[in-house]
Amino acid sequence: MIELLLGWKKLNHYPKKKCVIVFSHTSYWDLLIWFLYFRNTSFVLVNPNYYNWATKWIYNALNLIPSTRIEDKGLGLVGYLSKRFKEGDCSLILSPKGTVKKKEWKTGYYHIARGLGVKIYPFILDFEKREGYFGPPCDPNTNTEPWCKDFLITQFKKGVEFNLENVEYARDYDIITQNPYERIFPFDFCLVSLLVFIPHILILLKHNYYGLGGLGSIALASSFIYHYRQEGENKPVKYIRWVELGSVYSTFIMILLRAYPYYRTLSYSCYLTFLLGYIFLRCGYHRELQKKRGRYTLYHSVYHILVALGMIQLTESFVYS
Repeated sequence: MIELLLGWKKLNHYPKKKCVIVFSHTSYWDLLIWFLYFRNTSFVLVNPNYYNWATKWIYNALNLIPSTRIEDKGLGLVGYLSKRFKEGDCSLILSPKGTVKKKEWKTGYYHIARGLGVKIYPFILDFEKREGYFGPPCDPNTNTEPWCKDFLITQFKKGVEFNLENVEYARDYDIITQNPYERIFPFDFCLVSLLVFIPHILILLKHNYYGLGGLGSIALASSFIYHYRQEGENKPVKYIRWVELGSVYSTFIMILLRAYPYYRTLSYSCYLTFLLGYIFLRCGYHRELQKKRGRYTLYHSVYHILVALGMIQLTESFVYS
């Protein structure tokens, strides 16, 4: 169900034997992929900084193993992992660089696989196509660490990572989505957030405010077209920005004037909503094609939602008076 909702393709192939699985780790969102594909079939080697008596049960429940000499005194990490391999049917997942940041690979993945006597499988993440799949394995028992590293990097280059800035190897990207968060989910955040304005328009039309309702509909439609065409990869629509700005500001000013006699009846939450909306608007600049869109698109989406909620409260102040 989660795979269907998020638009990710099902994993059709899985190694028949226990192995070490490595992937290009560029964001903590990569853990979502682990939940989608490997929740019951593997355990993950993770950063030990957050492992303590309070979080121990979380690590155990999620099959997370801190990369340190834990619990089995006298045994190194390879010894502990060997014990887990013998006791269960799970494979081991880890990142060769051991962090989400752009950093040189460590050799631990190679020595762990060699110590366990298993092959290394690259799991290729393609956030652009929203799919993950296994590449051909390499054998650390018959190949050197530099050879395995070059082989795995060649495989990883077939996919598209979440955060392109944290990729530690040079490659050319053929990217369609500009916002990395939209590589996880099959929708545009700005477009979806605009739908929150629909209740505001329906309230106006229901109470026979057809002028305001019609103007608000034009504002919503033009804004929807602008976000879809002007800020995306599609060909921009000529003058759509001017139509959007004119209709949006006209609607907002006319709603303010209409609700003026009822300002004192508005709750503090209404004023706070607009204030927060303005803050998120400022945080949402700039979202042009040549700029990074990641978190800025999220900020702008929150701005849409907050302003829509504020407009609903303004509209209700004179509609139900």
